[in-house]
Amino acid sequence: MEELVIGKDAIVPWLSELLASGREVIGVKRHLQRYRFEQLEKPEEAVLDYDVTLQSPKKFIFPPRENLVTFTGGKGSTPQTETTERVIFGVHPYDIHAVSLLDDVFKDGQPDPYYLQQRARTLLVGVDVLKPSLNAFCGSMGTATVDSGFDLMLTPIEDGYFVRVGSEAGKKILPQKYIKQPTDAQRAQFHREQEKAQVRFALNRVEAPVKELPALLEKNQHHPVWEELEKRCLGCGSCNLVCPTCYCFDVKDEVSLDLSSGVRYRTWDGCLLKDFTRVASGEVFRESRANRNRHRFFRKGKYMIEKYHKPGCVGCGRCTTHCLADINPVEVFNAIAQKEVL
Repeated sequence: MEELVIGKDAIVPWLSELLASGREVIGVKRHLQRYRFEQLEKPEEAVLDYDVTLQSPKKFIFPPRENLVTFTGGKGSTPQTETTERVIFGVHPYDIHAVSLLDDVFKDGQPDPYYLQQRARTLLVGVDVLKPSLNAFCGSMGTATVDSGFDLMLTPIEDGYFVRVGSEAGKKILPQKYIKQPTDAQRAQFHREQEKAQVRFALNRVEAPVKELPALLEKNQHHPVWEELEKRCLGCGSCNLVCPTCYCFDVKDEVSLDLSSGVRYRTWDGCLLKDFTRVASGEVFRESRANRNRHRFFRKGKYMIEKYHKPGCVGCGRCTTHCLADINPVEVFNAIAQKEVL
């Protein structure tokens, strides 16, 4: 993997070049005390030293609502897909891990053309975390750093950013006049920063190693923690909404008043919502919140690991931050590991 260095004062000119090129440039913007991925209008808007964003960049490659087909009379057509190249700038390692998992999911079996078209036009420029959020536990999930899945990866060092090139497409968008070859001292600092990343996330630790979670959960299908979550969970689905790896969706038809035209679209769905398992005859197969929570944690800590060899939870901590009932995956996993109740 090619390694380079770029100065901190080159970031704004670099973003200016990207914006001037006609690309869609997504970056992290500050809103009061929070951060959000949004389309950049000016290079100065971009923030790289943030802790965590309200939502992951998933929404740009897997939109909350996406038209699948439009129809008029008896004829249907697939909507035109935007082809403008997109750059998502400043993605944290755990979100890159999440996108990598989504790539595996949407390529698996019958590949999803809508996701793959969005993904093909998207470049990921990552940046390592300097300020961990209060609820992050990516150190426990093996996602505090990343070695693949990005087009470019920036690691802050004293006099700039250490750049790893993950793809030829990524290399092409680098501002050539601002990049240099790294010195041995800069390489050494990069490796020290990678080691520090694990320490930065030591505040919240899942006691069981990731590879042991599937067996641990399998043995604890009837652990009292599920009934405890039944009492606390509101079933609002906030955790599904902000999760960077949740990918379930519902498909609906919207027909015009004269019944002559319409659109079939998909929208995000979530396993914590009661209607998620409702079938046409009216039955709901996971009516209790205990069952829904158990499914959620089995999905994150067992099913995804068994199928894709990657955890379905990347430890970003967004679900904990947004949960009105203060349900924390770290506490749930640790309660199961310790045979305790929350």
